Amino acid sequence: MSELRKDPLLERWTLISPERGARPSEYLEDKIERAERPCPFCPGKERETPNEVLADRPDGSAHDTPGWRVRLVPNRFPALSLATQGPSRDEFFAVRPGVGVHEVLIETPDHEADLGTMGLEQATRVIGILRQRLAALAREPRLAYVLAFENHGAAAGATIEHAHAQILGLDFVPQAARAERSAAAERHAQTGKCPWCEWIERERAAGVRVVRDADGFFTACAYAPRFEYETWIAPVRHATSFEKGDEAQDAGLAAALTDAVGRLQTVLQHPAYNFVLHNAPCRSAETPSFHWHVEVLPRTARLAGFEWGSGVHIVAALPEEAAARLVEAGARA
Repeated sequence: MSELRKDPLLERWTLISPERGARPSEYLEDKIERAERPCPFCPGKERETPNEVLADRPDGSAHDTPGWRVRLVPNRFPALSLATQGPSRDEFFAVRPGVGVHEVLIETPDHEADLGTMGLEQATRVIGILRQRLAALAREPRLAYVLAFENHGAAAGATIEHAHAQILGLDFVPQAARAERSAAAERHAQTGKCPWCEWIERERAAGVRVVRDADGFFTACAYAPRFEYETWIAPVRHATSFEKGDEAQDAGLAAALTDAVGRLQTVLQHPAYNFVLHNAPCRSAETPSFHWHVEVLPRTARLAGFEWGSGVHIVAALPEEAAARLVEAGARA
């Protein structure tokens, strides 16, 4: 029997319809044909990217040479640039230059590794470099918001196979971030609790969607997911801004994120996925209503006419069943 679930914070609904999982399809699964060309993110190809901004180089090797463990470079095809100048607006058809930063975080020199397989030590380095860079960008006065995310797999929007995340710094706070922050403030005004602290408390009490609760981080399947097996990760201790954390936070998030991706890979046979860091705007003070967190979105379905037309997502798997399978996958590992 189908049911509608509302996201605990946002005005966003999900239609859970197990019957949809039995639909036949006349379409064959897409086969991604990869071009046989050298990977620009592999060691030895450093000159094929813009000059690195930041890198983890234990051997003291020179910039833009092999020897790195994690490498951050400007995007070769940036969506935004800080070099853009001059505001320009129209009363109705608003337009202005795309001011910002667009960078690529190359997570490992190993072309075959990803967050589910690279290991905790390497993942901790990745999270550490990400935190360092977001802290630096948060101090840039022309930026208002910095979004960090990963597209893994062609179905999730990746155009290069080598594991990498992206960082986009914007000179405005996007609508999705404003809506989430506003809803959190409204909920806090009603209850006196941070919504994500309350989420952890309530999910612990329910016990049916919890995937992992360790290393200072809490992981659970989303109550009203947009995709089957959608997973949320949040620090147990209240914190508004990711970049104000420390090395212990890096290690805890790396453990939670690699665990979540590894479980998804086991259950769903290495799906395409996105992870998105939901963070506070740049230079935000600590606030009792907003709590940074990460969403992991396995691309288990394609959005179609109903989703685009209604804003309501249809999923076939109950989150409680998804969580049980993910917990079992961890037990078998």
